[in-house]
Amino acid sequence: MHLVGAALAMYALARVAGARPAPALVAPALFVLNAHTGWRVGNGVVGQIMALLWTPTAAALALAGLRRRSVLLMALAGAALAMLVLAGTVYDQYFAGLAVAALVISDSVARLWRSSRRQWLSEAARNGVLAAVAVVVMVGVSAVKLLPVTSYQPFSTRMGFSLQEAEVGLDSIPTAGQFAGIVLEQVPASFLPGMNFLAVVVAAAALVRPNRTVSAFLGMAVAGMWTTLGQRAPLDLYAFFHGALPGFAFNNTTLRFMNLFYLAVAGLAALGLSTLVDLAAARLRSSSGRVSTGAALGIAALIWTAAVPPMRPVVEQATSADAYPQRPLAGSAPDILAKFQAAEGEHAFRTFSTYIFDRGPDRVNAAASSLYGLDLVNPINAHLVPSYALMPDYSATGETLRRQYLLSAILNARYAVYERAYRLDPPPAGSLVAELQGGVISRNLEARPRAALLPSAILLIGADRDRDFNAFEARLVVFLAAFDPQLVTVFHGGSQYVDDYSADELASFAGIVLGDWQARDGSTARKLLDDYRTSGGMVIDFEYIETLERNPFRRASAFLADRDPPKRLTAVAEARTRELLRRLARPGTSGGHGAVEIVSYEPTKMEFRTPSLERPTALVFSQTYFPGWTVDIDGQPAKLFMADSLVNGVMVAAGPPHFVTFRFQPGTFVAGAWISSLSAAAVLITAGVSVWRGRPSRAR
Repeated sequence: MHLVGAALAMYALARVAGARPAPALVAPALFVLNAHTGWRVGNGVVGQIMALLWTPTAAALALAGLRRRSVLLMALAGAALAMLVLAGTVYDQYFAGLAVAALVISDSVARLWRSSRRQWLSEAARNGVLAAVAVVVMVGVSAVKLLPVTSYQPFSTRMGFSLQEAEVGLDSIPTAGQFAGIVLEQVPASFLPGMNFLAVVVAAAALVRPNRTVSAFLGMAVAGMWTTLGQRAPLDLYAFFHGALPGFAFNNTTLRFMNLFYLAVAGLAALGLSTLVDLAAARLRSSSGRVSTGAALGIAALIWTAAVPPMRPVVEQATSADAYPQRPLAGSAPDILAKFQAAEGEHAFRTFSTYIFDRGPDRVNAAASSLYGLDLVNPINAHLVPSYALMPDYSATGETLRRQYLLSAILNARYAVYERAYRLDPPPAGSLVAELQGGVISRNLEARPRAALLPSAILLIGADRDRDFNAFEARLVVFLAAFDPQLVTVFHGGSQYVDDYSADELASFAGIVLGDWQARDGSTARKLLDDYRTSGGMVIDFEYIETLERNPFRRASAFLADRDPPKRLTAVAEARTRELLRRLARPGTSGGHGAVEIVSYEPTKMEFRTPSLERPTALVFSQTYFPGWTVDIDGQPAKLFMADSLVNGVMVAAGPPHFVTFRFQPGTFVAGAWISSLSAAAVLITAGVSVWRGRPSRAR
């Protein structure tokens, strides 16, 4: 459905751009063939397939709205862009926004060029209003997703994403020669030789009759090419992309910008073929233009004929139930992991995969967690972020590998599926559980359960100067070799004021780490700490050395690789922290708590039952921590902490079994839902009234 919709939308864009009916037929073939359609379908992410429909739709509506000075059409263009936001395709949203921006800029320049200086201000103001309408509607309709994402994305970026993959991906940026080869091979030449030359000729023919639309498409093509080549001057579009949307930094980002180029080439080809038709009709002095129209249909048919064979398997995969098999292939990674799940229990573990896109039976099928229900539940990030993937070939130090396995243990990632093609270090001794064609499955022997009661908890108190809930200060403890994830957890992200905690709350912790802490009443805070020390508790002044941080988005990788991290413990603080961890690892400090029972597990609500507890105990829930999580114990609200720089934690009181409920209820989601509903209703009502009256709304 989306492929057909994309073809129709691209045809509509070509027609709105001024292409004649027959020549416009080349646009859908070139766009749908080239815009990584096969990759999108193979990836199976519906938002990326939806982008094929909404990108040309947004461009067509924007182009029509600018020509007619229609507020309604620009509002609909903004709604189309909002659909891209809601679909989750951040890359596609970006290049679709660039396409609309190119149309606005081209139209504005053309109007200013033809206007007198007295009219410049009014012309610019009108186009500014139209562009603002599109932006406001886009933000309004997509607010249900935009508000929550903007609230937690900076935190997610600093914690999870590190630009490490992007830096590796920079080595894969195509050269100008490679890019030229891609451009000249849009249509597979093995089917009909000469089709690539024909496609380039008809696209270039659009430059014979330059106008604002041709200029806009040309600008899109240049922007797509410039960014794909990773160019940095005179305008660094690539850096702007990652500056505006930091954290979305995968090694195929530059390749995605080819989609902007392909959209432009498809539009130029339709306009160019229309130009050739008009020139041929004028030369032949044909009043009806039947001969030239027939030639255009012939050229379009040739390009479609060349496009259909390579598109056929993609369409079959998209429309066939076999594209998403209900049962995994026998002996494949999903089959083996499904057996582990059946034996260990539903939601018992997560998996890490180094390859998630190819589902063919001839490769290691590592998409188990997203396809076969092994880990469908994560209301924020549907996958485990790149900084936690087991890829030591990116930074091959033994310390990095240890830290990555440690983070995966905290995240309940019990199994790792990876291809040997990644040249990873062999898994630790005793962890290999299965050999696959081209890969292996290994077990993380230190992985925590999905929910675990840990015998010892450390409380970190300090001001959240980095806006990360003291996550990286916590990693200064977690990454020490003496830290045992089976015995100890670090709670942080609570109040920075010592006297906000009661004496009983402090007494439930095995140690207290004081960072940049504060007090509402100094004497009360000091008495609480003195009483804690008197009762045998250990208090550590958490002193660390800060260094200049040139790029905060590389912080995660800097800590993982232990290479120029922005924070290091002083020798005294590190020695004291190691002493505390060794004390907590002594015999007699572990065990005796029993397992936590999973009562129910839904995307935004998880319920657990604890056994009877002899003393207050830390419950760690291996779900990625984000603002918006809440926890109730026996129906009463409890204090939620971030634990071990990644997950959720809560202190459970001593006594009979407790019923613990975690919910994800971000206030921004509720507010965004109201804004989206009202915005969508306003657009629909305006469109309905306009249709009923029989005339479009116009900017004045």
